[in-house]
Amino acid sequence: MNIDLYSISLIALFAFLFLIADRLIRINPILASEGFQVYGQPQRCGTDLAPCPFPKKCMNGFCYTTNEPQLYDRNPLPVLP
Repeated sequence: MNIDLYSISLIALFAFLFLIADRLIRINPILASEGFQVYGQPQRCGTDLAPCPFPKKCMNGFCYTTNEPQLYDRNPLPVLP
């Protein structure tokens, strides 16, 4: 019984570590390249807070750039008429 519990907890630990590694190595670079906020928090803004730096504007209480992010076509499918 003790060995079964040890084996299950060891497998669960490895699965959790693999999920964290997958997020850091594979998913975060894709999100950052498409313009999503990955690390940290954006600057807050509003009527009672500091204004945003020059290239950014206040949108929904946070400072964001108004440039649209460039989306990359990772898996292009052929479009036929």
